Amino acid sequence: MSNMMDNSMKANTIIFFLFLAFSTCYGQGQIQFCKTCKQPIGWCNYLGKHPTGSKMSPFDIAMKKGKEFYGKYDYASAIVYYKGLLSKFPSHSAEIKKEMDKCNKIVSFQKKYTAMTPNLAASLKKYKVVDNVGDGLVPVEKNGLCGFINLKGEIVIPCKYKHINSFSEGLAKVMNEEGQTAFVDTIGNISIPFSNGEFGRYFHEGFVGVKTKEGMGFMNKKGEISFSGKVHVYNYDCVFSEGVTSVMVRDNVYAYVNKLGEYVIKPFQAWDAKPFFQNVAPVRININGKVRAALIDKSGAVLKSFEDYFEIGSFSEGLVYMGYAHRGNSKKFKVVFVDKDGKSVLELPYHQCGNFRNGLAYFDKPVSNGWKYGYIDNSGKVVINAIYDYACDFSEGFALVNKGNKWGLVDRFGNCSISYK
Repeated sequence: MSNMMDNSMKANTIIFFLFLAFSTCYGQGQIQFCKTCKQPIGWCNYLGKHPTGSKMSPFDIAMKKGKEFYGKYDYASAIVYYKGLLSKFPSHSAEIKKEMDKCNKIVSFQKKYTAMTPNLAASLKKYKVVDNVGDGLVPVEKNGLCGFINLKGEIVIPCKYKHINSFSEGLAKVMNEEGQTAFVDTIGNISIPFSNGEFGRYFHEGFVGVKTKEGMGFMNKKGEISFSGKVHVYNYDCVFSEGVTSVMVRDNVYAYVNKLGEYVIKPFQAWDAKPFFQNVAPVRININGKVRAALIDKSGAVLKSFEDYFEIGSFSEGLVYMGYAHRGNSKKFKVVFVDKDGKSVLELPYHQCGNFRNGLAYFDKPVSNGWKYGYIDNSGKVVINAIYDYACDFSEGFALVNKGNKWGLVDRFGNCSISYK
């Protein structure tokens, strides 16, 4: 009697599980069959032969293998590989073509900006990146000395300097171990000899700021100082745009001067003053007793002020970033990007953002122990997740990033190579 009951229970159990198994096989009125043994999928699941979800299909395995090329930044080889899959898995052609389109976009970008490649990624592992890419060269450091590699990962200027900055307009500022400064060209020749002078970091519109006995001067690429002594400043980083640069005359006082050192806008109270773009410049000035963001013209007249914003970036790709003023302890974050007319184009719930370069701008996100940085596109969509401890604006297809106290480069698709230390 007991055996009969046991057999009956077993039979009922089998029937129950078969019912469940086959009930999961119906898709639009048809039973689905296992591609491995050609039996109904529900029957395979019951017997545990090829349970769905626990083993990858041949197609999934093939696609996973294709994505191994991504880790090597070899998207061109991935495209060739996926083309071979089209004949093997014709029923999955739409999925394969979608992945091929993604790779084609990256390859196209690699041709335009030279995005991350296997050789560059491998080379960056050997160095610490110290500044953004400029004129196709990466400033790097190894064993305490600095030099430049190209975007193929090849050394162009040996690591022999104590400090360097990015190339700008064909020249880069370098410092020797004696603390003297010079400017070199893109193959390492000394264009402006070493001296004990104090200079700005980058050339803009053919000039760099320089300290003189009389005050501030502007030096051209031949090492000639165009004027001297009319302006006394704290900072020698001049950024000429439309023939004009802002200069900090003293604490919280700025002016705008031309390349002859003549005032375009006389000294005025400000907490920051950025370069002009189409005759409009972002500044931080006193608005009704509060430091707020504003836009001014070349006469110094305020075109528009922003009561709710007090941080500013520089105009880039037609937009300028402004940071929310009413944060307090509420952690209420907001940034806005406006055009030269002061019209809000993009409003986002972030604490801070960078300037749009190569179509992307960094943003920060609060975490338990500080901030993490990622990148958005000009629609506000997050394209690189906030995983970095520090991030810079993009330049020539790459951005300088920090993760775990290590420095490296990330491209627009999130491909990153971090230095060895």
